[in-house]
Amino acid sequence: MSLSKRASSAFVSVLLVSLAVVTFGPVSGPSSAYSPHRAITIIGDSQLTTEHGVVSGTGTSSDPFVISGWEIGVGTGGTALTGISIKNTVKHVEIRGVHVSHCNIGVYMLNVSNIDVKNCFIDNNSIGVSIALSEDCSVTSNTISDNQYGVTIRESSIPVKGNTFLNNEFNVSVNNHYVPWELSSLGDKICFGLMIVLLFVLVTLLYFRYTSKKEREKNQPPMMQS
Repeated sequence: MSLSKRASSAFVSVLLVSLAVVTFGPVSGPSSAYSPHRAITIIGDSQLTTEHGVVSGTGTSSDPFVISGWEIGVGTGGTALTGISIKNTVKHVEIRGVHVSHCNIGVYMLNVSNIDVKNCFIDNNSIGVSIALSEDCSVTSNTISDNQYGVTIRESSIPVKGNTFLNNEFNVSVNNHYVPWELSSLGDKICFGLMIVLLFVLVTLLYFRYTSKKEREKNQPPMMQS
């Protein structure tokens, strides 16, 4: 295989990897096994209790508080402004396997740390997940669909990985700037974008070098034989 073809193949491979960062295909819907629950509001570690939707855990890294199995939104006490709201906590919390829909904000986290949102269905909200002034949190392996904004992040460095985004007007917004695909941080997005640009420039240069060489060989007069 020629040098230009090898370079072009490498460029296509990188583009395919970039498209695989976020999934847009059809997925199965939420389970019917959820239990209806009113909107959950937690302010401070002291409210991480069964009354506020916690089903297990002690709040440590190895045994986090777990909020799981709930259906929150229309049909569970009316449309809530916020499905799950957690503020001013530092204990370890997992929000997993919940379905939050038809809220202003599906899941809202403000001034918190050590909260993971995973394996949830979050749909038909104005904002699916909103995180502000927080650290050591993550949003992973969720299905986030039919929201105006899938995930919004303000003044926080939050990994957003392995989620499926479907039919949102905007998938991810960081500090009010739309991120066109899902990466762990805005810095990662910039680095990845620069890598794609540099690779494109390299492939272009190699292509023109190759075609110029072929053109020179084509136009070179034949050698005279004695």
